[in-house]
Amino acid sequence: MMDHLHLEENAKLHYKIYRKRFADFLPLYTRIIEEGVEEGVFRT
Repeated sequence: MMDHLHLEENAKLHYKIYRKRFADFLPLYTRIIEEGVEEGVFRT
């Protein structure tokens, strides 16, 4: 299935899946970065 997903004719589907996955992980990444800043692990 993954081979078919990356075909040029499936670019629109690939983009939709990418956007959904990014949106799903964004809150997690936000929390990780916020905690890292609070703990001094990350600097802004």
